[in-house]
Amino acid sequence: MALQASASLLTTHFGRIRMIRIPKRFYDDHCERDLEAPGIVKETKAHYWVAEDEHLEELLSDAKFYEDPTLFACNFGDPLWAICLSAQATVKAIEKHRAQS
Repeated sequence: MALQASASLLTTHFGRIRMIRIPKRFYDDHCERDLEAPGIVKETKAHYWVAEDEHLEELLSDAKFYEDPTLFACNFGDPLWAICLSAQATVKAIEKHRAQS
């Protein structure tokens, strides 16, 4: 199957898959907790391009829960702090993608 990548769409033999670029850190944490997650279509050093599928809402809901580091007993530099910042970036990426759709 031939793949041709563009800015926010992946063209395949079967049609177009809508993709969203999100940070790896929160996505990996989400998956390590055995939660459903959108499928990974493409990977770079710091990001995943995930499919806009039925599991996107669960990822977004989880990211919104973790996006405020002040709700958790963590300090700047703690691993949880980094996950919270990645969750903020995930929420921002998904909401920006939806606004452009």
